[in-house]
Amino acid sequence: MKTFVTGLLGLSLLALAGGCTVEERGVRPHDRVEVIPPRPSPQHVWVGGRWDERGGNRNWIEGRWELH
Repeated sequence: MKTFVTGLLGLSLLALAGGCTVEERGVRPHDRVEVIPPRPSPQHVWVGGRWDERGGNRNWIEGRWELH
């Protein structure tokens, strides 16, 4: 009985592992720390900076104040 339970447990783990997939997405750069300048007016909202990836290049787009 013990051998049966051990075999069943092993097959269960194998079935679970077989259903797992791994997807490589490459290394994602960390966000930068931005110093937010004073708000131009109460109607402005801060839009944080972000990484832009085009053509295999990563460029940082600075955050900015936008009129809302």
